[in-house]
Amino acid sequence: RQPREWLASLFERTTRPEQDVRDLIRRSAGIPFGFMAVFLAEPRGVPRTLLHEALEKLLDLANDDGEYVRRGEVARGASQGVHVPQVHAFNVLRFVFADKELTTETVGFAAKGLTAAIKGFSSPHWEVRNGATLAYAALLTKVVGYMNVANPKAGGASRRAVAGDDFFRRFPTTHPFLLAKLVEAADALESTRKENDGAGAVHPALYPILALLSRLRPAAGAPARGKEAGEDDVDKNDSVVAGDLDPAAFAPAVRRCARGRVHAVRAAAARALAPLI
Repeated sequence: RQPREWLASLFERTTRPEQDVRDLIRRSAGIPFGFMAVFLAEPRGVPRTLLHEALEKLLDLANDDGEYVRRGEVARGASQGVHVPQVHAFNVLRFVFADKELTTETVGFAAKGLTAAIKGFSSPHWEVRNGATLAYAALLTKVVGYMNVANPKAGGASRRAVAGDDFFRRFPTTHPFLLAKLVEAADALESTRKENDGAGAVHPALYPILALLSRLRPAAGAPARGKEAGEDDVDKNDSVVAGDLDPAAFAPAVRRCARGRVHAVRAAAARALAPLI
């Protein structure tokens, strides 16, 4: 009972009204540590109920841009209108997803975390973008591992990397979201070339998505498909078949990005294209 009360108190502090940028002391100061103390205090070997409930609330906060942004206003001056609870949520999520002891319990929330972080890159406020970047870095390590560069000639990097089809089987909801964002980024690159002396606008989600794709490795074989229609054991409730999760679906959008004028975009797209073909 007492840990639940502590958690409620932490959420009350996190979502306290009338907060401003002065409340964002050194990445939310002790708030993430308070949450982690409660999460790690739950008994091992059984589902961590408080952790699961808190993660749902934290992800909702991370997806909430606040009234200022919803009105379509932009940041001016000293981070005017920044939604402080959103920044606190990203700072807590960063610690939660980076903790090894909670790995098994938090992997089910990784897809929602990736989605929230990538959306956060488009925030007009630097504080939100910074928090989203830190959370995304922790999530990237969690879902695809560290950047494997050790002895690539011996195949060490490719052996440790996660295959693209395996990644999207584990996190199926990320496939349509990432693909839509990447197509949006490619459209932005192409649609603004003439307006910007040939250099297209770089979408905030472009580099994060290309970084994720570049850390995957090609699938060992042909992408697994859903069961053929008419088979007796087809799951009628399965809304996502494996054929819809083919990593190769990203290749056309990545190729479009590879034609961009900015060298860094072309280089990132080239690294991301290799695992898709």
